[in-house]
Amino acid sequence: HELRPSRIILASIVEGVYDSDPLQNPQARLFREIEPGNIAQVERMLSGSHGVDVTGGMLTKVREMYALVRSQPSLSVHLISGQRERLIEKALLGQAFGEGTLIR
Repeated sequence: HELRPSRIILASIVEGVYDSDPLQNPQARLFREIEPGNIAQVERMLSGSHGVDVTGGMLTKVREMYALVRSQPSLSVHLISGQRERLIEKALLGQAFGEGTLIR
């Protein structure tokens, strides 16, 4: 059987996807949504990021999740902070509207 989720939730130490590293730049702006109209801009912003970890960093995550959403239009991906109390629970229940970054 093939798993076809309706949403994927990725939790991080930051609120979502930013135009620069929010841990280094307090003026960093959060992308509330990533979609066909702004994916190129998001990729450009993230390609300058030096914050790459063993998973490939935020650029790799965004590219992979965006490709998955494009191949499965009913899927949405929500990137949120795993550090905020009860936010993961709210996201799992579909109640985290306006939080983090949504990829559609």
